[in-house]
Amino acid sequence: MAVLEWKQATCINFMEVSKGYSGPHLKIQRHSDDCRSFIGMVSTTGQDFYISKDCESQHGELLHLLGYAVGFWPEETRSDRNYYVQINDDNVLTPVVDNFPIISDNNYSVPFDYCSIMFHHERSICLMPY
Repeated sequence: MAVLEWKQATCINFMEVSKGYSGPHLKIQRHSDDCRSFIGMVSTTGQDFYISKDCESQHGELLHLLGYAVGFWPEETRSDRNYYVQINDDNVLTPVVDNFPIISDNNYSVPFDYCSIMFHHERSICLMPY
């Protein structure tokens, strides 16, 4: 469903490839307890994209991970992030404390989007009408 939503909302076209295909593609695989993807293409012969059973039903998480796979960084890594949000490192779990670097010049003059699928937050706050 997440792949279909990306196809409908963007110019990105996902299509199934045959098992022996050796060009750039996502190798969507079941993982026992983790959902993850690299950011952007890291392999020209197939890139691992992992989905756990628990993550499979988390539509927003899958949309977010597909964003990683096509090369989008999290919204909170934007070079202008500190003008919009404050990351309180004391509230960040130790295993992910390094997940919030500021990446130079990655906002492309696009306004900060608090409801972006690439922003780590409680997504339900963005479902409310303004």
